[in-house]
Amino acid sequence: MTEQLASKKLTLFPNFVIIATKFAEFFGDIFDVLTAISKRKMAFMHTDMNENDALIKAEFEISKEYHIPLLDIKKLLGVRFIPTGMVEN
Repeated sequence: MTEQLASKKLTLFPNFVIIATKFAEFFGDIFDVLTAISKRKMAFMHTDMNENDALIKAEFEISKEYHIPLLDIKKLLGVRFIPTGMVEN
């Protein structure tokens, strides 16, 4: 009985299932990237690097490893870019 209900729901809302799946994959990827940056930053900090330098180096390496532009990684971390070229958090 539950299999029939599940199949009816999938036929009633096929686009919703596709969108929900893509949404979950997208946010799963974001959290993977953020976790990787955090772990890499901590690893650099354990080598006596200061926190800011460790974060910058981690962002750069994860950007190359995951093939994500560095600007997009900065956006994920909440850095806003002002058109004049200045940066603010």
